Amino acid sequence: MVFLNRSSQISGRTYSTASCCSVFLYSYFLALSAIFSAQRYYTLGRYLFIALLVVIFASLLNFFINLPFMTLALTIGGLVLYILFTMYDFNRMKNKRFSPREMGFNLFINLLIIIKRLLRLYRYINNRR
Repeated sequence: MVFLNRSSQISGRTYSTASCCSVFLYSYFLALSAIFSAQRYYTLGRYLFIALLVVIFASLLNFFINLPFMTLALTIGGLVLYILFTMYDFNRMKNKRFSPREMGFNLFINLLIIIKRLLRLYRYINNRR
């Protein structure tokens, strides 16, 4: 994989693409570990919804202002938000709070958005070089 050998600079520091990808994959697998957790994450739902509304509002604001730092913050914030949504969905699956079809759709959408955010972050890192 050629792209894993590249390195990028953010704020004067050099990071390899492999290290950036491994951090986010580690975060995603941490979210997947929620299925084995004894804690109940289904109380996080209302806070995640409020955070989603904040991200949507900030994205609309960024559409008109177009600040590069705000784009980076929204990308990282959205990535963390959807990793938490994945934890929430896995915990709901564990406690049998919705159907398998709905579960599959939610996890598919979460994974799609996480991949989209990772690609946007990768594009931002490569444009900064």
